[in-house]
Amino acid sequence: MEMLENKVMIYDDTCPMCNWYTQKFVDVGALPENGRMPFSKLENQFSEILDFNKARHEIPLIDKTTNTVIYGLDAFLLLFTRIFPVFKSFLGNNYVKGVLRIFYKFISYNRRVIVGENAKTSTSPNFHLGYRLAYVIFMQFLVLCLHSSIIQIYFNNESIKFFYCFIAALCINVPMLVPVLWSWYSNRMTKE
Repeated sequence: MEMLENKVMIYDDTCPMCNWYTQKFVDVGALPENGRMPFSKLENQFSEILDFNKARHEIPLIDKTTNTVIYGLDAFLLLFTRIFPVFKSFLGNNYVKGVLRIFYKFISYNRRVIVGENAKTSTSPNFHLGYRLAYVIFMQFLVLCLHSSIIQIYFNNESIKFFYCFIAALCINVPMLVPVLWSWYSNRMTKE
């Protein structure tokens, strides 16, 4: 695997997940030791070529020799195919990229919720109701799958199973949906 010597990945240093995976790219040799830079220490030469709004939602990879920027999934795929070249033709397929792009945005817009970070910084992604509701529904599905396996083990009566699933769904959805809807409502009220 050849290292991308002239590339620098700019990451959100207030996000533990972003810090972790950019360090992993350095650890496996896809990027050199100086191949990652936090937003808080961004150099002036890079700030001129970055689209900050896009960089809040998609991680930028800067080529220092040509001063070009690759954002988000394209940056990840470039690094990932350097580590695993066997996947290059599969990941280059437009249909696969389309599915991966949706997954990337799902993670990107919900990264503060997934890692449990509540700090709102200038590098935080915007609130996106669709991706947040998708996250809530996904988590509900995951928890209900776990609950259903528990129900199958401990309960034999069908009416008790239905009642337990209904109560479990309420217990999961209400605490998750109230902050989501409140954030969406307050976000709408502050925009003009």
